[in-house]
Amino acid sequence: MKNENKILKINLNGNQLKIIAVICMILDHLGYFFVSKIPYELYFALRCIGRIAMPIFLFLLVEGFYHTKDLKKYIIRILQLAIITQVIIIFFNYINTNYCACKIKNLEQYNILFSFAMILVVLRLIDRNILKKVTKKNYILDIVLRCIIIFLIISVYFFVKIDYGICLSLMAIIIYYSKKLENKIDTFWLFFLQIVLMSIFSVIAVKNTIGVFASVSYLFISLYNGKRGKKSKMISYMYYIIFPLQYLIIYLLAIICI
Repeated sequence: MKNENKILKINLNGNQLKIIAVICMILDHLGYFFVSKIPYELYFALRCIGRIAMPIFLFLLVEGFYHTKDLKKYIIRILQLAIITQVIIIFFNYINTNYCACKIKNLEQYNILFSFAMILVVLRLIDRNILKKVTKKNYILDIVLRCIIIFLIISVYFFVKIDYGICLSLMAIIIYYSKKLENKIDTFWLFFLQIVLMSIFSVIAVKNTIGVFASVSYLFISLYNGKRGKKSKMISYMYYIIFPLQYLIIYLLAIICI
């Protein structure tokens, strides 16, 4: 990956990847909410572009797991945003169902941020660096407890509808272990395997062949230079706030305009 960056003389930091993912996400949601107002070709194009966002968000989530100074705060922050986003969705779903003459298709699943929080917990449980700190006396007990908690987290997907479902956690684990194997396996084949698996899981998750466009995200991920980018509290807050905010604006506009 690093060699490719030198050849192309192009690289992207974490902040730039975030911007790309956010733009793709917003375009995707514009297509979703305004499907009845735009030509099918435009709708299809927007939804295809939208598939690029999720793998980039997942990649950045795993990067955040490796680099965060306080994982607990990281998880709580994402959970708070997940709840705020879900409250917005529930409110507009209610307005849409009861007061709109031209109904938009309701968002029936819980938003993806709930999955992100659960994924961070799973990564915490499978992380080898943490396992190494466990004493030999408590090692087996610790492994058993970790497996039970992971099983309970995974079982949530079978009882609660969350966007992208269990496929999202599986994709995050693939990204996690790919990072672990970077120096042990040929980069090209490791990267190729990620693209194939991501495409398959994306197609399964969205139940549509447009999920294959998730593989395009790796054109951007391959240019990642391993740097976070400019440190700024404003940029960090905007990155988190944009998720509930775009639902608030786009869903509201759809209800007003359609």
